[in-house]
Amino acid sequence: MPKTIFAAALLAGACLPAAPAFAQPQDADALAAELAAMRAKIESLESKVKELEGAQQKSAAAIPSWKGAPQIEDKRSGWSFKPIGRLQYDVGHVGSPAGVSDRGLGFASELRRARLGVEGTIPGGFGYKFELDFADNEVEVTDAYLTYEASKNLGVTIGQHNNFQSLEEVTSSRFLSFMERAAFTDAFGFERRVGLSARFSRAISSPMRASSPPISRIFRTRRMRSASVTRTRR
Repeated sequence: MPKTIFAAALLAGACLPAAPAFAQPQDADALAAELAAMRAKIESLESKVKELEGAQQKSAAAIPSWKGAPQIEDKRSGWSFKPIGRLQYDVGHVGSPAGVSDRGLGFASELRRARLGVEGTIPGGFGYKFELDFADNEVEVTDAYLTYEASKNLGVTIGQHNNFQSLEEVTSSRFLSFMERAAFTDAFGFERRVGLSARFSRAISSPMRASSPPISRIFRTRRMRSASVTRTRR
């Protein structure tokens, strides 16, 4: 009986159709073509995503911020541009009795400072500033210089700029208590010069952080100007 069952099983197995061990060549070609199409589509989508990301970064870099004035800055490359300016108008009135006819008394006004310029940074640690002063019916170049930050402690400036004088002299007129500086500093005739200067600062181990004074300066005795002036522009 067992021999009969075994022989029947062999006969049934021989009658079954043989299953193919490998895919047909036509199926393999179709699968390869489909994979190639999917790969091309993925590459196309990746390129579009990169283009959109680049466009977003460029548009974000071109959006100006506000730091006292509109400023355009690209922190990745190091470029920045900012228009600067100030307007200071001096108005005064000196009363006098009716019998006094001095022309120096009464109401008087003067455009003390009207400045317009630009400043910013350049890749590589460089910076720039150019500013004109429109006052006394004349135009004069106040600042026109390039800077280079060699390190956090060392910086170099070349061009027309303030040389190193008293704190009141090097403080911008935007931050003075009065429109004019003290007569003591005016007596020395301090003004901007064309030259080269270097500064070095170092923090000291103290509860009050401080910096050392500039280490050197080289200035010529000629100023950049477009017209002769009778008042020092500071």
